[in-house]
Amino acid sequence: MWQSSIGVKRIDITFPKESREKVQNILEEYGEDSVVFFDVERNNKDCLRCELVRDSSKIDQLIEDIRGITDIHSGDLIIEVLEQSTHVEKGKQHKGGSESLSTYEMYTKAFDFAGFSNTTWTLIALASVIAVIGLAIENIIVVIGAMVIAPMLGPFISTSFGLVIGDRNIIHESIKHSIGSLALAIGVALIIGGFFNIESNQLMEMVSNPGIGTVPLSLAVGSASALAFSSEAREVLAGVAVAIALVPPSAVAGISLAAMNLEMFLNVSLVILSNVMSLILAGSVTFLLLGIEPRTTYKKELSQEKLKKAFTVTATSILFITAAVGYLTYLEHQDSSVKSNIESALDSQDGEILKQEINVKDNSVEVNLILVESSYSEDELLALIESETDVPVNLEIKKLSTE
Repeated sequence: MWQSSIGVKRIDITFPKESREKVQNILEEYGEDSVVFFDVERNNKDCLRCELVRDSSKIDQLIEDIRGITDIHSGDLIIEVLEQSTHVEKGKQHKGGSESLSTYEMYTKAFDFAGFSNTTWTLIALASVIAVIGLAIENIIVVIGAMVIAPMLGPFISTSFGLVIGDRNIIHESIKHSIGSLALAIGVALIIGGFFNIESNQLMEMVSNPGIGTVPLSLAVGSASALAFSSEAREVLAGVAVAIALVPPSAVAGISLAAMNLEMFLNVSLVILSNVMSLILAGSVTFLLLGIEPRTTYKKELSQEKLKKAFTVTATSILFITAAVGYLTYLEHQDSSVKSNIESALDSQDGEILKQEINVKDNSVEVNLILVESSYSEDELLALIESETDVPVNLEIKKLSTE
């Protein structure tokens, strides 16, 4: 298994006063024999509070042991894990802070990422607006800005984490908000695209085109997202959000629906599906390799059940996507080859062709030529082009006079 970097975190523990001896015994087992307890009051009960510093790798087991004290009832125990920058003790090597998180910290983080506030929903809607504008004016900088401000990545990472630890609440909340965020981004783009009648352009074609590297790239980003989630480096997560690119494809999906461009919509849907499925699959595998696991037998059984279903669905989806992307890539290569052959044939016509536009479609080729007064007839040029392809050719010629 991969090992996270080890640092230290401060832990604040508040518990009922009558449980002091059992808590102290557990702390002494972990080498904490000089912990100071403070008298506090909570919910009109006499309680004790202590502070200690522990290695990040040992926090989970310590919390689990304290939670296992039967005398402490639900709601009477509070454990807070806080960031610790530096810990210095005389006679001992000082320890720096850690970017790695304990499982309990990740559990809290997953709950935060699983749900959205009104502000978050608004940010997603605004990000979709910005992405649509950037796509319409073909400004890649604007599109990248939309990727950064949209907090769409969180629920997908939380889904992976929830599957690994077997928590139904996290899984359900994450999936609900994941689908909701995509639907909102697509819906906003659909409304704007329909209102302003935005036409497709080269940037939209680039975003919607599922290339052969789509699946491995998405898997790599999914693994990177899980690693970023397990640390406190928020700027890394922002970088992953740009790489996974959920906002631009969602915006293109909405625009293509508004324009009734079904071919572009199907292509960009493959991109979105590839990103989502690969993100969840690679994220789950990465969490498993990091050693994240449920703490109870029930949760382990639930996790195994959910992971088995999730792996089956995602693996099947990824195989389907890979096959579809491979087929589309093959067709694109064929079209490119036909176009290249026609261009080579036309370039051999002694400079009589002033301008040429070649559009290779599924069952035909459209060729528009502007000629200087040519010695070639339209039939001869048509025969030349048809010799380079097996599909019907629609040829349009405009001749310019040199007089």
